[in-house]
Amino acid sequence: MKLKVLLGEGVPPDESEDIPSSATISLYKGFNHKKVRINANVPLRIESKKEEERINLAIDNERGYEIQAAVVRVMKTRKTLQHNQLLSEVVGMLQRRFKPQFPHIKKIIEFLIDKEYLERSKEKKDVYLYVA
Repeated sequence: MKLKVLLGEGVPPDESEDIPSSATISLYKGFNHKKVRINANVPLRIESKKEEERINLAIDNERGYEIQAAVVRVMKTRKTLQHNQLLSEVVGMLQRRFKPQFPHIKKIIEFLIDKEYLERSKEKKDVYLYVA
């Protein structure tokens, strides 16, 4: 059963050929059929895998900045804190926006240690000190 739902200008009459990019396709507004209903409000999924990966990478970068800010904010107020307490406070602070992953938080903490915002305690290795 073929239904004429779309109108095309510059479209080849043979269906086996590809439609050229210069062709214009529009919706036939006079379409009427008793048995067939067509929902034209369905969103199209145009994004490709590369685009999706690029978007996810940008989101991860933004979340990394938010995790950095949360870690620095917590350490600025507490000055010294154990690793598990720091993780729980950062997760508690960020859980309204997103659920941060523990390995990601650990990477951010190591990054902040390298940038000399934080340092490990010399007596206990699981205690962090805030460096002003």
